Amino acid sequence: MSGPQPSRALVQARINGDAQYNTGKPCHRGHMANKWTCSSHCVECERSKRAENQKKRKARTYGFESYANILEMKDAQKGCCAICAKPFKTPMHTHVDHCHTTKVVRGLLCPPCNHGLGFFCDDPILLRAAAEYIERSRKSKRCA
Repeated sequence: MSGPQPSRALVQARINGDAQYNTGKPCHRGHMANKWTCSSHCVECERSKRAENQKKRKARTYGFESYANILEMKDAQKGCCAICAKPFKTPMHTHVDHCHTTKVVRGLLCPPCNHGLGFFCDDPILLRAAAEYIERSRKSKRCA
């Protein structure tokens, strides 16, 4: 006695070396999405699960009880970066800025602002020196 037989679509996908296949039937959650050839799991279910795990990991990493706390912080910042005030493109494009010494969260930043702080090692003296450098260039008309 053998277990359930793989579908024809799965067998053909494996023969062809395809990463995904489609049975034309919904998954147990109702998605009419492809399935992964290697696991037979619904691609859409896997994406949803991965996104949910990323949110949980992000909250846990920065000491929040849940991802909802990060969304509350985003609302308090009116959906914008704490430095440049540009709106966040997507929820996952928010970076939780924190002090690397104390681990205390300072706010939410867009990727360019977060990377900028990182390149300057979160050093206000270097950041001020960079700002003064830009201002000197503008005053000397070498840069608009």
